[in-house]
Amino acid sequence: MEKVFGELLAGLREAMEVGDRQSNQEILARVDDWSSFVHLAERHRVLALIRLGLRHACILDPEVEEIMAPLRQAWNARGLMQITGLNLAVECLDQHGIPVLVLKGMPLSEHLYGAPLARENSDIDILIPPVAMNSAVDALCMNGWKPRSPPWQPKSVLNRYFDRYVNNRTFSGPGGVLELHHRLTNNPYLLHSSFEELDSRAMQVEINGAPFRTMGNSDLLIYLCVHGQLHRWSRLKWLCDIAALMDIMTEDGYMKALKHAQSQGLSPRAVFGTALKLCNETFSMDLPESGASLVAGPWILQQRRKTWSLWLRPGGGKGLQGVARLLDQMQTRLAATSLRGLVHELLRLCLRAAAFWYRP
Repeated sequence: MEKVFGELLAGLREAMEVGDRQSNQEILARVDDWSSFVHLAERHRVLALIRLGLRHACILDPEVEEIMAPLRQAWNARGLMQITGLNLAVECLDQHGIPVLVLKGMPLSEHLYGAPLARENSDIDILIPPVAMNSAVDALCMNGWKPRSPPWQPKSVLNRYFDRYVNNRTFSGPGGVLELHHRLTNNPYLLHSSFEELDSRAMQVEINGAPFRTMGNSDLLIYLCVHGQLHRWSRLKWLCDIAALMDIMTEDGYMKALKHAQSQGLSPRAVFGTALKLCNETFSMDLPESGASLVAGPWILQQRRKTWSLWLRPGGGKGLQGVARLLDQMQTRLAATSLRGLVHELLRLCLRAAAFWYRP
């Protein structure tokens, strides 16, 4: 697994045009099990980037193309379906006067990589104001979407549980799975910028002429770092996003991200440190001047070792769940940004099973 993973990183460096090209190509030339290599890339959701890297290295031969073909075809079909579903969802909510910010997904892929299908996504994520949640649920249910989580339109007790402990409701419908978020994380004490604040700093990304609003670069960097850290960077896709975003950000934009994080009571080292360290050593990413101090010290090295351990274990690319995930969040100092945040995470873990079995 370690050898295949190292080769996967070499392919990603080629795709992102970083590192020593001759070294990358020599590492890729040693691949002797393309099936394992391709399926590891698929597990980390970086198949499109890996294919680009192999093309740059002139290693994309018919044998590799044949192994990739069914996975590529499945992703392309799903991706085109997601673009259609995203358009329909945004139009549906817009008709009901509900503003939308698209999280990650196709607009992020277009923004970072210049193509909507370069970044693989399992679902559609959109953010709306919390006060609009009930109206948005009704609008989607009337236009072809069916609730998945919870599998019905919740009332009273369950509504209060979802509002406080879960940051989204999930639907099936046009385009596949849709996650309707009313805040950025499950923990309201972690990232608490209001929708209005995020919208005031938002940018617009066009896909095939259709405009979508998404978070501005500074807010995006914070969100992507927190999201990846909560999942312990278990998929390389998230780390690629950070490296690609930092490549197009200015030092001023990075400083704005630091100030936004600090204004929310977050430790810059906890939010950015591990991501910057991993990007620096895996993608040869240059650190911003003010970021050098965030990657130093034994704590960052410990976080780095734990992430590599997760990457290289059997079945690497799958994140932590349940108690293990909560303990990891406490160790990375994200859940423990405040006592209220820590208590919230403990209560959410205890109440999740009860909420799952609850029926009105």
